[in-house]
This record gives sequence, structure tokens and C-alpha cells, in this order.
Amino acid sequence: MKNNKSYLMNISKEIRLNILKEIFNKKKGHIGGCLSCVDLIVSIYFSNIFKLKKKNLKSKKRDRFILSKGHAALTLYAVLDKIGVSKNFKLSNFHKNGSLLLEHPSPSKKLPGIETETGSLGNGIGIGCGTAYAKKDLKVIILVGDGELYEGSNWEALMMAASYNLKNLLVIVDRNKLITLDKTENLIKLENLKKKFKAFNFNTSVINGHNFEEIKKKLLVFKKTKNNKPSCIIANTTKGKGIKFMENNKEFHHKIPNKLEYQKALELLK
Repeated sequence: MKNNKSYLMNISKEIRLNILKEIFNKKKGHIGGCLSCVDLIVSIYFSNIFKLKKKNLKSKKRDRFILSKGHAALTLYAVLDKIGVSKNFKLSNFHKNGSLLLEHPSPSKKLPGIETETGSLGNGIGIGCGTAYAKKDLKVIILVGDGELYEGSNWEALMMAASYNLKNLLVIVDRNKLITLDKTENLIKLENLKKKFKAFNFNTSVINGHNFEEIKKKLLVFKKTKNNKPSCIIANTTKGKGIKFMENNKEFHHKIPNKLEYQKALELLK
């Protein structure tokens, strides 16, 4: 069965390796945040839950995935390249002159699956709410970084989602607890996030964002939800996941590994 745990784990391993290679070769990208959300994005696209397969991504009736944390664009490119939706997602084109694969995503008719531009943090939830309101027959999934939740525009959009009963909307928080400066709880505290989303009238759950069984279970709960509430999954993740010396290391928010670090990382991902 193609959507089983080992299948998803193997895809995630391949995606992480491709991310590492591209960031090292191009000297561009945000490796820590790219690695923390790999398992979430792989589960969304490869668990056969949503209309996000190769055959769907060019259809007006596709479900929508919005990567609000646009600095993790390389993860989404790698997944769409794996799906084979378009030759334009060839990862070797990342950040080349004239390439459509920019450090932050930018939509193009040549890039099916890139729904909107999210270079500026804090826009994805608002865009997703508008999409969910206009496309009530489709599912809209937004992946937001926890550091983005410092932006007030998100909370305005969350109020709108509950007020308009957007039960087709799912917000997934990549809760890696680390931003470019420090741990989130050492700056402006975000906790208790579960209570906050519940107070905004969201169906809310907390999971291990690297456990494929937990992720799939909650994605299915969202798909089958019968009440009129929007949903939120707070996914506890590890920044730099898969490369031990990068894990929970704020330097690798956007640090490019040197040659020795790259070789060590390759060994860890084998």
C-alpha cells in the first residue's frame, strides 16, 4: 500500500536529501525550517486524502495547499518535483537566473501547486480564509510557521474563519519553537496555543509533526468533520529535523552548511 508509514518515511528521507544538496550547491535557502515541515507536507500530498495528486493539481476542482511559511519553499518544490506535476519543478533549477523556483514561492501558470506568493510572513492564513470562503466545496490547507503567529493579521483572519463557519479550512502550525533570533518562548510567548485556537472556535489538536500515523489520523478527522468549525493541527516539530547537529540550532535557520558540515549531513541522512 503506497500510503503506508515506510513509504512516507522513504519519501521524506529523499526530500530531505534533495533539500540539503540544493541549499549547499546554490548557497541559498532556509534549511532548518525546510527540514522541520518535510513530514507534514509529504503526508498532505502522499497520503491519498486530498485532491492534490498529479492529476488534480491542474484542475479547478483541486484542493488548495498554501505554504504560508514561504521560506520553506524548497520543501514544497521538492515534493511537487517528486509528484512529477511539471518539468518546471526540476530542483536543479532552484535559484538559477531566470528560474521560476525562487527562494520564496511565486505563483505562475507554469508552476501548478504554487497557489500564492508568501514571501512576507503572516499572509497565508488570510489568503487561505478567502479561498475557503470562495471555494466551500474544496478543502484548503494552510501550513504556517509558529513565528508567523506574532503577526496580528493572522488572528484577524482566524476570527473571520470561525465567524463564517469555514469548516473546509485547516490551519497546520509548524511548531518548531525556534525562530531566527531565539526560542519563541524566550521572546514573545506563544503558549498556550491550543487554548488560543480553541478560544477562536477551532477544532484543535496537538500532534507529533514527525509521526506519520498521527498526522494522517488528524488529516482524516479534518476531512470528515461534520461541525461548522474550522480546524487547527498544532504539529510539534524539530527545526533541522534529520540532521542531528542542525536540530534545534538557531544558526541553521538560514546558515548554509560548509563542506565539512555538508559531508557530515549526507552521512546522517543515509
